[in-house]
Amino acid sequence: MLVAGFSDAYVSTPLCQWRYHGESSSFSRRMRQSKMDYAGKVLTRYPEHHKILAERFFRPARMRLYSAIKSRDRELSRDYLEESMYYIRHLPLRARPRGYVQLLLRIARAVLSRR
Repeated sequence: MLVAGFSDAYVSTPLCQWRYHGESSSFSRRMRQSKMDYAGKVLTRYPEHHKILAERFFRPARMRLYSAIKSRDRELSRDYLEESMYYIRHLPLRARPRGYVQLLLRIARAVLSRR
């Protein structure tokens, strides 16, 4: 829409609401791949904003990885780790070490909270 010439504006009131549940397609492997494909296209199209965009996708992936580790779901943990690493690779070179540290801290927190 932005490419077509439409503009955007910030609205402080929520305009919609939804809820997540375990059977939601939001948590499917296909949706994760779709998110990564979309992120890759946006990051390629707007390279000048890759720091903002990569962080926008990276933060939720870290949070999902934390939940997967806490719930001891190895397959899901691997998937979310892969997704998180994908976004780290799209961060600017100077921001990548910080991304790796954030990821490792999230993993450590999840493992320690299982005890």
